[in-house]
Amino acid sequence: FPSHDTMNRADEIWVGNNFAAESVVNSGVKTPTYVFEHGIDDMWKPKKRGLNGKIRFLHVDSGSPRKRADMVEEAFITLFGNNPNAELTLRYHSHESSSNKGLSSLFSNVTKIWKTLSQEEMVELFYNHDVLVYPSEGEGFGFIPLQALATGMPVISTGRWCSYEKYLGDNVIESTIGPTRYTGYFEGEVVLADFDSLMYLMSKVYNNIDDECEYYFNQAQDVYDEYNWQKRCNYMLDNLLIV
Repeated sequence: FPSHDTMNRADEIWVGNNFAAESVVNSGVKTPTYVFEHGIDDMWKPKKRGLNGKIRFLHVDSGSPRKRADMVEEAFITLFGNNPNAELTLRYHSHESSSNKGLSSLFSNVTKIWKTLSQEEMVELFYNHDVLVYPSEGEGFGFIPLQALATGMPVISTGRWCSYEKYLGDNVIESTIGPTRYTGYFEGEVVLADFDSLMYLMSKVYNNIDDECEYYFNQAQDVYDEYNWQKRCNYMLDNLLIV
């Protein structure tokens, strides 16, 4: 990460969300800091979900322990480990450490994917699942939950870092701010998801899956309309002063 001196010598700083901007200011950096929210491609289209015999939970880990795949797995097994009507898919990054690959499960309803997927394969993965679970300790922006929201998928996520938190509805995981458990990986404080809150929300969505799917499907077009790439880029370009 750049030092305070380097950041203070810059003319401007651009970050991906409001939480990051506040963190820059609170760290003592005086350089004007602006939020450039990212967008979603038009391949992320709404799909109607609902009860179809099994409720399929998904966690997508882009190669970082702060995504808390371990917490998702523990919560799912505690709630649904022997439930034939619930499934969990954990999609890991192909470059993650071998120590994480050593995780094992005695439960046939937990599937782990260890490979890089194309954009088209990622869209299909989202379409084939009903609920995204994402207790992240923080994001530069957070593509994964936004992409899920654009497809109409119910999303259970931490929210303090999340500029699009309004679209999470009642499924924001309770959290506190504190040091990460991954010593040496981050400096400063992060968003720490509450495990009991995560389990409560997973159980709530499971027991009300049709209503949850209806709510998120109905707002999916609004998500895309606000966060499509062209609109996000136009917002920044319209505010640039070219001398």
